[in-house]
Amino acid sequence: MSNLSLVSSAQVNSKINDLYLQGFKQVVLKNVLDKKGLLNSLSTGIKVEIIGDVTSSLGNNTSNVKVIVNGDVGENSASCTKSSKFTVLGSCGNEFGNDSESSEFYLLKNCGGHCFSSVVSSKVVIGGIPGNSFLTGAKASLAVILNMKGGTLFLEKDLAYMQDSKDIVLYVRGKVDVLDKALSCNPADESDEDKYLPLISEFARLFKCSLSEIKSLPFYKLTVK
Repeated sequence: MSNLSLVSSAQVNSKINDLYLQGFKQVVLKNVLDKKGLLNSLSTGIKVEIIGDVTSSLGNNTSNVKVIVNGDVGENSASCTKSSKFTVLGSCGNEFGNDSESSEFYLLKNCGGHCFSSVVSSKVVIGGIPGNSFLTGAKASLAVILNMKGGTLFLEKDLAYMQDSKDIVLYVRGKVDVLDKALSCNPADESDEDKYLPLISEFARLFKCSLSEIKSLPFYKLTVK
């Protein structure tokens, strides 16, 4: 599906469902930058790879879908997903991944504000850094901030990371200065490595990064007091 300039998002979504019913396991999409609402409400076992950037409202209310975006993703995307996996070779806008359950998210670069709010039993790995209100109201989830470009990550109270969350563990690679008294920060130990190593290994595989380089800096464990 390469020339989609004259096709609506709803038509693309319907065609993907048809292809899945015909036995296709993977679909590649091109020229979809203007396609708001793409992949919404898909509930198949199909893998969708997108070449280029995507506008807002991508992949909301999906179930059992794998999505790869070779570019950036606009705001209000990947929300209310279930048992899905999103891999983004770029950055994501605000309101990404909210209210998702049992899903995985791997972002090569950054994500905007108010991302991954109220996620449940999900895994999140960010190669850059997130904006404010990260993981607010989240439950029983695991997240890793790799901050691959380096520098100190300052976590001030106004950022409201993990506010009102429960059973959340956040690992941060490299230098971190926690100024929010609601958060506890300690060096990660061997038991922590057992938890975040599978995630950073998958990140390295997906984005063809050096796992040894990722592990070259220490990790810190952040929890809510």
